Amino acid sequence: MGSSGWYYFTPYQENLKTALSQLRDQVFAAGDYYHPLTFYKQYVKSEHFDQLSTEEQTANLTHLQTLETQGLPPTIDALLERNAEGGTHSILDINYISEETAFHAAAPLPDQVLLELFDTTQPNHSMVEAKLDILQGIRFRWCGSYVIIYENNQPHEICFVGNSGD
Repeated sequence: MGSSGWYYFTPYQENLKTALSQLRDQVFAAGDYYHPLTFYKQYVKSEHFDQLSTEEQTANLTHLQTLETQGLPPTIDALLERNAEGGTHSILDINYISEETAFHAAAPLPDQVLLELFDTTQPNHSMVEAKLDILQGIRFRWCGSYVIIYENNQPHEICFVGNSGD
C-alpha cells in the first residue's frame, strides 16, 4: 500500500503534549484514519484479486471476515495494535513530542530549516500550507514534525505533519 502523508492544523497551546493528545483524540473519534476493512472490501472487488491463486483469495476473504466481525477498535491503543506495522496513516501513529527526530514522535524543525523554507522562524498559516508537500517528506516515515504558526507575531496554531503507514 505504501505510506501516506498527513497534516493537521490545531489551535496553539503552550503544552505541546496536550495539543498532540487532544488532536489524536479528535482524529480517532472522527474515524479519520486507515481502516483495513474498507481496504479489503475494495480489494476483493479488484482485478488484482481475481489474479491471485485460490489459496491467496481464500486467505484474503478469511481476513476480510475477521475484520468484519471485530468492529471498530474501542481505543487508540487497540487500533494501533490491530493495524500493527500497517499503521493508521495519520497522526495516531505519532505518540509523543520529542526535541529530536524519533520513531513515533513529533519534533520541531530546526531554525535553519524554517529559514530555508519560509525565510523566517515564525511562519504564518499560508506559508506553512504552501509547503505541506515538502514538510511531509522532511523526516523519515513514522517520524512527524510540528511547526508553530504565527499570527500578529504571536503563536496561533500548530501544524503537525509527517507520513506513516505501510
